[in-house]
Amino acid sequence: MARKPTQTDDMVRLQRELKGFLGKIPVWVWWLLVLVFGAFVFQYTLVAMTTYTYKGLTFTIEQEGDLRLHHHGYFINPTTRYNLYLRGDPRENEVPVKGRILYDSRRVYLSVNTSTLNLCEDSAVGIGTITSFLGLNGLKVKSASPDPQKAQAFNVTYADCTTNQEDMVILIQAGETSLVEKVQDRCFVLTVGACEILPVVEKFMVESVAQRRELGTVSLRP
Repeated sequence: MARKPTQTDDMVRLQRELKGFLGKIPVWVWWLLVLVFGAFVFQYTLVAMTTYTYKGLTFTIEQEGDLRLHHHGYFINPTTRYNLYLRGDPRENEVPVKGRILYDSRRVYLSVNTSTLNLCEDSAVGIGTITSFLGLNGLKVKSASPDPQKAQAFNVTYADCTTNQEDMVILIQAGETSLVEKVQDRCFVLTVGACEILPVVEKFMVESVAQRRELGTVSLRP
């Protein structure tokens, strides 16, 4: 009586057929498969090295000429995407933040004490960066000065944490140590120590987006 094939016999036969099939594949095909797999591993490793998450925000490291930028993109409305670019790594930015950054006014007075900040190399870049950030996120930015005499001389609004109570005021000034601090409900003071205006400004921007994300929205507009 003939023995019925068992499951083990089937596995042995399948292994022999597979071995025979693999033996017929040319060597150049094996090398091609190795190269494809290697390229996949390289691409995966490269993405892993250039992408990271900070405070719930996904950043990608991008090289633009001599600049190494940290990029995070998000939609400020269903059809408009904003691209946040930082020069510094937000994971290494140690500027402290005191208080929550909330936007409850469409109009923002950007009040800059230029007395000392004008001596800092990156002042123009820093002020331009935060102005663009606020404006492109749908806020109406107004130039201001915390010095009433300079405000009158340059024909801008005089604004500090004691004025313009119905609108948001962002006061940028020089100080001994860098700090982002909420002073009143609608007033935030960005203190720049040792001319670190870019780290201070970038910390404020990242915290603005991250804290809004915690509330379930990315739009800065109230």
